[in-house]
Amino acid sequence: MNIAAYSLAGAAFFVSIKPAPTNVLLAMCMLSVLFTTANRQRLLALLQHPVAWGVLAFFGLLCASQLYSTGSWQQASDYLGKYARLAYIPFLAAALLTPADARRVLFAFVAGIAITVLLSYLNAFVPGFCMAVGMDGCGPPNNPFVFKQHITHGFFVALGAGLMAWLAHQRQHEGKGLLGVLGLYALALLAAINVLFMMDGRTGWLVLMVFPVVVFYARFGRKGLLVAVVGIALLVGAMVLWVPEVQAILRSAQLEYNTWLSSGGVSAGRSGMRLTYYGRALEAIALQPWFGYGLGGVEGALKLHGVAGGIFALNNPHNQYLLFALQIGLLGLAVYLAYFCVLLKHVGTRAPAALAFLLAFVLGNMFNSFHFDMSEGVLFAIGVAVFWSS
Repeated sequence: MNIAAYSLAGAAFFVSIKPAPTNVLLAMCMLSVLFTTANRQRLLALLQHPVAWGVLAFFGLLCASQLYSTGSWQQASDYLGKYARLAYIPFLAAALLTPADARRVLFAFVAGIAITVLLSYLNAFVPGFCMAVGMDGCGPPNNPFVFKQHITHGFFVALGAGLMAWLAHQRQHEGKGLLGVLGLYALALLAAINVLFMMDGRTGWLVLMVFPVVVFYARFGRKGLLVAVVGIALLVGAMVLWVPEVQAILRSAQLEYNTWLSSGGVSAGRSGMRLTYYGRALEAIALQPWFGYGLGGVEGALKLHGVAGGIFALNNPHNQYLLFALQIGLLGLAVYLAYFCVLLKHVGTRAPAALAFLLAFVLGNMFNSFHFDMSEGVLFAIGVAVFWSS
């Protein structure tokens, strides 16, 4: 029995539900890899591959940046533990000795997403459901979500919807049972509806569009890409015209943008705060562009202490590219982008779903710092390991 692989499957199941079991199961997975002969030999072989040694070198670069930082090691520790999940990738890949191991992990993640979607629908249609079962973090019935963080829910469920549809297609191609195939397609549709109409999650909306674009392009080439883009444009237009919540979001974003312009680069609100973060980050990067401020120097560089307007994050510009540029400079950011090109070449070419998974992070990192966010950082490591090993 491959204990490491089953531990990773358990971590994938809980990553969209609760962090504590996820961390325990990841630790079990990596310990099993180190102490099991077959997994350890697999790890040693993988460490010779650029996907493995490249990510370890990049994590080493992040750690080394603290040597010239004006920030404290305590400030750096906020990032060290989360960025360390990048270094998990070769260990997690070594846990998966067969394609069946990799597929089990994907199905475990999909099962966790299915439970999340079910809870969201129960919260929407059963009055007082969340309070009755003792769950916190649920939204109101007209905007239900299970997590305390809107972004996490939207991003995870959007990825889950795409993976459900892809797994259903794979099972259909393999001649598996029709009932299971239809069930996966139905779950994918329910998850997509959850993202589009049941919650507040603009990142989830964007990520949900990645899978059809990639799949249609892979299957039909440029004509497929055109069909996907036109379909998405029609969907976006329909939501803007007929969904009041979308119209309210657009009006709010416009007001926050106007406030940001007229107040010298400071604004409250989700869009306004992001503009504030981005402006401050770009100003700081312009002052020390090449090597940045070190791992723990972000808070001092952004200088958001005491700024009025509802700013709530002092050490995260809500953009992973800007965060890396603040910490390790434009040269370090170039290293990260080069590593991502390695991932696209050696992992993204394995399957359309693998490419869509990576592009979802490319897009999501423009509006969030997903390597700095716990659950998203873990999911990245798991996803890369699964698609690489499979």
